[in-house]
Amino acid sequence: MPFTKENTARLRELFENIEKNGDYNAYELTFRAVPYLKETNEIVTAELSSGRCDKEALSDGIAVLRYLAEAYDRLGRYAVSADYYKRAIVLTAELFTKYGEAVRDSSGMVYNALKARNYYVDDDCEDLRAVSENFLSADIAEDVFNTVMSRRRNLCHDPVEMTEEYLAVIDEIEERIEEDRIYHGFGSCYHVWSLKTDYLAERGIVWHSPAVLNPRVRFD
Repeated sequence: MPFTKENTARLRELFENIEKNGDYNAYELTFRAVPYLKETNEIVTAELSSGRCDKEALSDGIAVLRYLAEAYDRLGRYAVSADYYKRAIVLTAELFTKYGEAVRDSSGMVYNALKARNYYVDDDCEDLRAVSENFLSADIAEDVFNTVMSRRRNLCHDPVEMTEEYLAVIDEIEERIEEDRIYHGFGSCYHVWSLKTDYLAERGIVWHSPAVLNPRVRFD
């Protein structure tokens, strides 16, 4: 059976609140969306652990986990989104294996999962390949993997963003930055990154901005 009516209604409310805490034009989310994302995860995790995980519940679970993965991409939290993508991919394989049910644009989901996993470090993602080949044809899986692996990363990003220490404080840091920042608009990213570097250092976390890691690149 699908998710309960109560949880389905609450998820709709949560999705609305998440989107209200984002930039529609830039398709980004802010730290203010995080509490709603966490509650969304609690609901989908409880539903999938309820023992009622039939075809409809699996389909609902994949949709919600995929939404969470894409939302954390929009937040710039790729270490988090990678985990949600994998959970969705595992369920997609289960759905197809048990019921022969395909998921819309499942190759796109795998593509985004590979990008998230390769955002900070090179990762061949053999675990994802093994799972995705349960629902993607060999040719499509090979094409998706080759496309991502041939491009890897155009820019360097600090792998410290993958650590539990960083993820435990980044919401508070971003809220503080929003309160303290002086500059907005073109070129303000350098100001934001300077504040972020200082505030993380106060927590004992050494973080290098994209500008530091990519000295030949000019950022807007």
